Amino acid sequence: MATRVTKATNIKGAKESKFFLARIFDKIFGGLKMSWPVVIVYSVLIGLYTAVVAALVPDGNSFHDIAVTFEAWILLALIVALNCKKPLEAALKTFVFFLISQPLVYLFQILFFKAPWSLMGYYDFWFKLTLLTFPAAFLAWFTKKKAWWAGLIMACSNAVLVLMFVSYYDGLQSNFPNHLLSAIYCVLMAIVSIVFILKDNIAKIICFVITVALLIVGFIIGNKGEDYTITLDSSFLDKEGIVFEGEPYVSYWSATESGCTGSVEVTEDNGNYNYVFNGKGSCNYQFELRDEADNLVVYRYYRDSNSKELVLKRDF
Repeated sequence: MATRVTKATNIKGAKESKFFLARIFDKIFGGLKMSWPVVIVYSVLIGLYTAVVAALVPDGNSFHDIAVTFEAWILLALIVALNCKKPLEAALKTFVFFLISQPLVYLFQILFFKAPWSLMGYYDFWFKLTLLTFPAAFLAWFTKKKAWWAGLIMACSNAVLVLMFVSYYDGLQSNFPNHLLSAIYCVLMAIVSIVFILKDNIAKIICFVITVALLIVGFIIGNKGEDYTITLDSSFLDKEGIVFEGEPYVSYWSATESGCTGSVEVTEDNGNYNYVFNGKGSCNYQFELRDEADNLVVYRYYRDSNSKELVLKRDF
């Protein structure tokens, strides 16, 4: 008799835990007041937070990823869209959220962290992405409806999470634990979107199947080739007539494709500076070099598939 009571208590406790999580996520994705003043304040705060993270948290850290990648913005956008009463309202408010927050990310860094105005050049990409948020949020609003096709819409969101997870997972193989928390977040966000945001069971199955299929495909095609390390002296800068004041340092680095890991490091040897380029296969990368006087030079690099030599192209 005591055993039956214990089992019944455990089952009841498990159900209560599940319902507790459901209540939390129902509140986050549909139970918040998302008036225009709230959207504006929310946008400014997120823009400020991202700027602080971009300026103070080192690249390669999961907490820095919100400043350069997409996955965190999916959650932030869904919070806006799913707390609106109509799809057009969701589209307008999500669009405004990005329209305010994204330029503030760069402006806050320029005004409060003495970043150069050239930093605004990166906003061009995010502005194009902002334009896409209008139709994306309009469709995202329907994911809270009890309809099978809601799973197809949510699968589009999960596709971005899968893309980023594969990229982070690949990077973890050579740079553990860089981006570990971001990789875990991608998995958890995909689970939350299926289990707690979608309301229709068929929609959950559809989204789950598509997400797993995308994950498998991502791992199959995600291999970008072997890792490489190439060291150059400062002669490539001399050819451009670039003279740095004091010690140069890498202020920004990024891969232009998912699944591409690498880095650029500056090493010093008896007053001479060497540049160590790490990359993978046929991937393309971009990096910034600065000096103590905040002089800036931007390069792209990749390894030639035939000669195996590093190809450097100056952007500006």
